[in-house]
Amino acid sequence: MSVKFFTGFQTDIGHEKVTHSVYFYVQKNSFTTVPGVITFEVARLNIGNAMNIKTGIFTAPKSGIYFFLFSGLKEINSNGGRLEIRLQINGSFNVALAWFSGATTSTSGINFGGGLHSTLHLNAGDTVALVLKLGVLYDNPWDYYSHFSGWLLEEDLTF
Repeated sequence: MSVKFFTGFQTDIGHEKVTHSVYFYVQKNSFTTVPGVITFEVARLNIGNAMNIKTGIFTAPKSGIYFFLFSGLKEINSNGGRLEIRLQINGSFNVALAWFSGATTSTSGINFGGGLHSTLHLNAGDTVALVLKLGVLYDNPWDYYSHFSGWLLEEDLTF
């Protein structure tokens, strides 16, 4: 018996059917206090140059399935101990929400951490960004607490 596979999509990560490798890993090294798109200061990896650290916007160069991961810390004394970060597609569609809550005074000595992750189908040209809605994202130039990464898992290969 012969088995036929649909070949419109990549079936193995890293398989030769991937025509364009896309992955990034960026970090912050300073507080983020102003609501809006979170920008980054450090690009540890940016294969495919799809992540713009100065604007904080990832632009999908190819249609396919992408995975995104964010982790960070909230600043202790901000907004009653709350931090809200959203993952947005194309500047308006909220895909995921990270809600950090905890101590509201510095006497506790604890910054609370959290994160979010999402697997998304994106079309070429779609944008993805982390958006600070409330609170202060804690970071400093020595420890790099905020991390954002993403990569193309499966490329649409329909022609």
